[in-house]
Amino acid sequence: GPDLKGHVLALTRPPRLLKWSGGELLTGQELKYPGESRSAVFLDYDSDGDSDLFVGGGSAPGRYPVASRSALFENRSGTFVLSQSHLELFSHLSLVTDAGSGDLDGDGAADLVVAQEWGSIRVFLNRDGVFEDATQRLGLHKYSGLWQCAHLADVNGDGRMDIVAGNFGANTVYAMYPLPVRLAYLDIPDSETVSAFEFHYDKGLDDWFPTQKYSVAINVFPSMAHRIPTSSRYAASNMEQILGDAFQAFKHQEINFLTSVIFLNEGGTFSVQVLPDEIQASPVFGVCSGDFNGDDREDLFFAQNFFGVPEKFSRYDSGQGSLILGGKGGLSKVLEAESSGIRLLGEQRSPVSVDFNGDGRLDIVLAERGGGIALLENRASK
Repeated sequence: GPDLKGHVLALTRPPRLLKWSGGELLTGQELKYPGESRSAVFLDYDSDGDSDLFVGGGSAPGRYPVASRSALFENRSGTFVLSQSHLELFSHLSLVTDAGSGDLDGDGAADLVVAQEWGSIRVFLNRDGVFEDATQRLGLHKYSGLWQCAHLADVNGDGRMDIVAGNFGANTVYAMYPLPVRLAYLDIPDSETVSAFEFHYDKGLDDWFPTQKYSVAINVFPSMAHRIPTSSRYAASNMEQILGDAFQAFKHQEINFLTSVIFLNEGGTFSVQVLPDEIQASPVFGVCSGDFNGDDREDLFFAQNFFGVPEKFSRYDSGQGSLILGGKGGLSKVLEAESSGIRLLGEQRSPVSVDFNGDGRLDIVLAERGGGIALLENRASK
């Protein structure tokens, strides 16, 4: 979104700042960011009155799940300069799908929250302009998922910012396997591609076994055909047998939690509130909030769906744009499409709550992949 000075960031390679001026979108600074950017958020981390910028790393084509290094850029009189002092802190992040900023601990400083694919929601608290990784202390490290968004809002009205976290939910191919699921990948120096394959943990056998078919494994590891020539032998093979002599060279990332939730801020720790079944029916890729029905309580809108699945599986399309109304002390109910008037059938992304027609009611603007921009006009009674 726009920062305090009207900038927006295009997540090109390299990322480029754009600025609204006189009704025109002008090209601005090209960031000295060497990798693939996937997400970004403006925030005034040094409390000097202007907006700085965090860029979350994604993966280059063919190199999933290896993440580019995430980075913080300091705004120096309108020029964004890479913060060298934060390079090490952000170097260990996995794929950063989303980032948000707000005051989580009530000290008046802008904290940072990031969502990771094949990782946890991470929280970096701002200590006088220096970020500190508080993820483990706050208990969020226990929830490793395919997180797609992290939206900050005071959901229960207690004056503290909570984290609404979008995950892949309960209605995907991962529901076929017991968690955890491990992604093993081989990143060979100077190679343009990364070999990656998923395994699930069998608690009874205390071992890891493949989640994908023999034909898929042969495409990823052609040499495996000599060691494991049949699909029946493959089905009985564990991770070490499938990866072969290169087993020790493979790196691993794991997921153990796929539920979309609200991490409720209890002041020094977070509790988990599971979102309703309607939200779990499809992956959540974006959340926006606001008082949509005029009752002075925070409501939530969820952008969902993912169509990029193998042909043999049904696409994840059960989310039509869900709206949950706020109630006393928290969320109340999910509105059906007949009540909300919202029926979106595409892949919904990047929702924003804004009064775009100036009538005093919050509307919703979002993108649908391959379908342009959707404007949802709020016609509720004031």
